[in-house]
Amino acid sequence: METLGRFTETPSIVTVVGLRRVGKSDLLRQFAEEARSFQRVVYIDKESLDFAHVKTAKDIVRHVNATSKRGEDRLVVVDEV
Repeated sequence: METLGRFTETPSIVTVVGLRRVGKSDLLRQFAEEARSFQRVVYIDKESLDFAHVKTAKDIVRHVNATSKRGEDRLVVVDEV
């Protein structure tokens, strides 16, 4: 968790990779919950039908802009890409 937290200090794209069923999604959810205490978090779960409309990078940007204030620092977490 501490390693992931370091990436919130600068604009970064970070990927979490690993074998199936080892807890990557749980790690990302926990990280997002902890990060909510100090910054705006946009969590996109691609397994949820709520995000079926998010298919491209442009869709992610539109979703993030629609769910947060302009100029606001945000942490965007996309799970199950």
